Parts: sequence; C-alpha cells; structure tokens
Amino acid sequence: MSHVANKMVNGKQMTVSWHVDDLKPSHEDSKAVDGSIRWVENTYGLIGNLKVVRGKIHNYLGMTLDNSMKRRVSVNMTSYVKSMVDNFPAEETSVGKVPTPWNENFFKVQENSPTLPVQQAEMFHTVTAQGLFLCKRARPDISPAIAFESGSQMRLTGGNLFG
Repeated sequence: MSHVANKMVNGKQMTVSWHVDDLKPSHEDSKAVDGSIRWVENTYGLIGNLKVVRGKIHNYLGMTLDNSMKRRVSVNMTSYVKSMVDNFPAEETSVGKVPTPWNENFFKVQENSPTLPVQQAEMFHTVTAQGLFLCKRARPDISPAIAFESGSQMRLTGGNLFG
C-alpha cells in the first residue's frame, strides 16, 4: 500500500508519496524538495545511504513515471510486465500458444480439476498479486480477470492455471 501526504511549504503544496523506503517528494520549488531530502538524510541517514534521483523520468514501484510532457504524466509498466513473463516458469506454458486467455472457459469454475501442487499454487498466488498491483496502476482492463482469480484463491486447481 502506498501513502500520500501533502503539506504547504513556502505557500505551495508539497506532495510526498511513499511505500516502505521509497519516497517521491514533489514541489514547484526544487529548494523545498532539497529541504525535505535533507530532513530525511538527517533523520534516517544512519540506517543506510540515501539514493536521490532527479529529473523528468523516474522508476518508482515498478512504474516508469514520465513527466517530460507539460501538464501530463505517463505511467508505463512495460518492464514490470516483462519481468512477470520472464519469471513465469517455462514448464507452465507448455499448453501451447492461445489466441487469447479470454476464452469461453475463463470465468467458469472447473470443479473436477485436481488441486494444484504447492509450488504451482504459490506461483499462482504470486502472479495474481502481481496482476493486482498492475491493474490498479496501469492496466485496469485486466481487473475482471484479476478479481476472478483473486476469488479463486481458496481452492487452486489446474482449471485456474490453464483456464
């Protein structure tokens, strides 16, 4: 879960978003951002080195945030999706190519499918959680599939994995 806080600094709003140890402060005045960075360094600098990245393009929580266009921000998660695909075990894709995973069986519960072995069930949990993260940030179009698969977590079967 990410968090956001706003504070007025020098008459303008400063917004800081963070997740665990990743912070993204933003303010119209770069000196206000400098001040917030100094505060973080002074408060938490003994724990570890602080990595500061400035510019119009940032990698943050699996997203590439591009602020190079005036009054617009582009959120790109292509690298995140690529890592999901690359980390998916090759032996699990042995069912062959399909034109689309959205076939007539996708939203049907297959009661007669055998329960998945622990390793496959853990992989299913991981991919479903990654898909949930992805659909909330950059791919709302996959929300129905992720909602269905999230509801399938009680009894994972081969039907969940291979539709």
